Amino acid sequence: HQAASIKSCRYPIELSKGVEMLLPHLNSVRQAARLLYLEAIQNTEEQKPQQAVESVIASLGVSRSLSQEPTLISYLVHVACQGITLDSLERMLNRMPLTDEQLAKVAVAIEESDDQQTLTRAFIGERCMGFGILQDLRTRKSPLKDIYIWVEDPLPPRLLIPLYKTMGLLELNEEEYLDIMEDYVKATGLQRPEGIAATKAVNDKVQHLTRWHGFSRWLVSARDSVVIKAGRCDATIRDAQAALAVERYRLTNGKLPSQLSDLVPAFLPSVPSDPFDGKPLRYKTLAKGYVVYS
Repeated sequence: HQAASIKSCRYPIELSKGVEMLLPHLNSVRQAARLLYLEAIQNTEEQKPQQAVESVIASLGVSRSLSQEPTLISYLVHVACQGITLDSLERMLNRMPLTDEQLAKVAVAIEESDDQQTLTRAFIGERCMGFGILQDLRTRKSPLKDIYIWVEDPLPPRLLIPLYKTMGLLELNEEEYLDIMEDYVKATGLQRPEGIAATKAVNDKVQHLTRWHGFSRWLVSARDSVVIKAGRCDATIRDAQAALAVERYRLTNGKLPSQLSDLVPAFLPSVPSDPFDGKPLRYKTLAKGYVVYS
C-alpha cells in the first residue's frame, strides 16, 4: 500500500543490455497485484467498503508503476495487473454499496492509470532493442547461438550470417525492420479503432515478407496481438468508468439511468466509446441491475 501511493518511480533495470536485460521486479509486481486482489475480495466479503476501495486503488498504483517502462513485456504485465484489479472492482460493485465519495475516488484512480502513451512507449523501446540486435549481427558482437534458433531459415547459422552480409541482406533487414516498427509506433498513437485497423495492415505486410527478411520477420512477430490486448484493456477501463458513473447516478436519483447519455455531464464528460468499433459503449438494464460492455 505504501509503495502504490508513490506517484512515480523507476525500477533498477539496465535498458542498454537489450535482449539480455533482466526484469526481476515484474514477478514482484504481479504478486503484489494478486495479493491486493485477494485483499479486495476479502474486504468485500466482510462488507468493509472503505478497505476494499483502498485495496483497488493500491492495486491500480502497482500496475501504474510499470507505465513508463519502454518494453512490451512490462506493458503486458501492466495490462494483466489492471485486468485483475478491475475484476475485483466489478465484484465489489456487485456485492456491496459504496458512497459517492468512494465511487468518485476509484474513478479518479482509474483515470490516472489510463495513459494512452504507455503502449507507444513500449513499441519505441522495442524498436531500439531490435535495432541494436541487427547492428550486433552486422558487427558480430552477438554470438550466433543466441540468435539463429529464432530465425526460420534452412541454412546453418555459420553460413547464414556471412551470406546475409555478403548480399547486403542484413542492411535490407535493418531497413525493413525500422520501417515496420515505425508503422507500428504510428498505429499505437491513433485512437483504438483506427489503431487496430492500422496494426492489421502492418501485420499483413509482415506476413508477405520474403524468406530473405527472416531477421526482421522474427523481430516483429506477434506484435499485432499486443495491440488487440491493449484494445481489450481499454474496453475494460471504459466499462469500469461507465459503471462507476451509473452507480453515482443511482445514488443521486434512486434509480438506474435509462441510457449512458443520462450520465453526461454530471458523472461523465461524454459517453465512452468502444475501442473496437468507435461506437458508444453498450448498456442494458436487467431484471436485477445492469450491464455495460464493449
